[in-house]
Formats: sequence, structure tokens, C-alpha cells
Amino acid sequence: EGVLIPFKFSDIQAYMIEVTTNMMRFYSNDGPILESNLTISGVSSASPASVTVTAHPYATGDTVFISGLTGNLQFLNDQYYQVTKTGTNTFTINDVFGNHINTNQVTYNSGGTSARVYTVNTPYLAKDLANLQFAQSADTLYIVNQRYPVMKLTRTGSPTNPGDPVFTLAYPGWKMVGT
Repeated sequence: EGVLIPFKFSDIQAYMIEVTTNMMRFYSNDGPILESNLTISGVSSASPASVTVTAHPYATGDTVFISGLTGNLQFLNDQYYQVTKTGTNTFTINDVFGNHINTNQVTYNSGGTSARVYTVNTPYLAKDLANLQFAQSADTLYIVNQRYPVMKLTRTGSPTNPGDPVFTLAYPGWKMVGT
């Protein structure tokens, strides 16, 4: 369950925000915004497939996009996967429906990158999503729901490249005036 919120700064700087239980994802140009690419240095021959990325920041439940694998692992390219963190440098991958990815009898050659789908944590529960209300002014979106304090979502910079957005969600810290 989720809701979509448009975020339009200008005709060329527009995003769609997907709000689901406890998180937001951001879409632009027909796809999710991704964090920086990290180099894959190995993929196991197993089910579920185990991917090696040195000192990766991924947590169980993250979604990553994999591309650039060579040889007989090319079937994994240009797809999104759910991560289960198994170590500082390793994680297993499932498809977006939770099914294990099977790489038995397939050998890693070289190449490949993974990039996490950019997300922002939120306090919102599934039962409250349909009642979110919002108003935008320039790079700031205010989100309200009677069960939560007002939240302020601000587009502030770049996760990977200059010009790419970074969004932050915070309580605005307003103080009552005149009381």
C-alpha cells in the first residue's frame, strides 16, 4: 500500500514521490533515483546468489539496481533486487517478489555495479498513508496528517552527481507565536 505525491519545482525538475510504510522513494525520467554505483567484485554460484561489493552500505530490505555484469551473468543486468545483508562485503539478492535469484552453475567473470534506490525514512504507517495531505513551495513540501507532527521535505542537493536531488525529511521546528 502506498501513495504517490508529485514534486514539481519546474518543467524540467519534476519528481514523483512514492510513500509507503516508513519510507519514500523518488522517481524522475521514468525510473527511481539511484545512489552512486558501487563496483561488484564477485557473484557466487548459488541460490540465493551472493554478491560481493567491498564495504557496501546496504541493509536488509534495501533495493538495488544491478548492471554491467559480463559473461553468463548478463541475465542479472538492468534489474532491481531486494537485498539481504550477509556481511560487510556481501549480500544475497531476491527478485522484487522475494524469490531467490539462482546463479547455480554460473560463473562470475568480471564487471558489474550495484546502486541502491535512494530512500528517505518516514514515520508514516500504511493505515495513515491515504490521509496524507501536502503543499509545496519551491524546493519544500510540507506533509500533514492528524496522527503525526507536520513534516518538511526539502530538496537540497545531489546524492551522486551535481544536479541530482537529495531530499531530507525533518520536523520544521516551528514555535508557537503569541501564546
